[in-house]
Amino acid sequence: ICKHQNWYLVGKCLKRNDIRVFRVDQIRYVFPHTREHFEYPTGFSLSDYMASSWGVINDGNITRVLVRFDRRVAHRVKNILYHPSQKTEQELADGAVLVSFEVSGLAEMVSWLMQWGDMAEVLEPATLRKEVHDIAERVASIYRSSLKG
Repeated sequence: ICKHQNWYLVGKCLKRNDIRVFRVDQIRYVFPHTREHFEYPTGFSLSDYMASSWGVINDGNITRVLVRFDRRVAHRVKNILYHPSQKTEQELADGAVLVSFEVSGLAEMVSWLMQWGDMAEVLEPATLRKEVHDIAERVASIYRSSLKG
């Protein structure tokens, strides 16, 4: 699969005996298994496997994420589909919009959320809200310390 202009290989990791996603340009060594024959798993669908992933990580945990987008970007969020599960839950009186997502791989979603700055607020789940808050605090502390003198 290709995401964000990078190629990824979805395959079975023999070491972990599980499906993993490998970024092709970061594969260092390839050892051909010429004596083994790969049997494509019955019923496996790459599109189904990746459907809930925010990016390329499917950690198996689908989580509902609810985000409040400020009125300054509400039109963009309503008109651009960022994920197949995206749903506009409510348009608020102040012009903001509540949008939900059902996704796996929340770690990848964090950087996307951070790019919105103060125009996006994670409402659910509490763990993701805290993670974004903590990152914002660390970023703010860098600038606080550099502006003190």
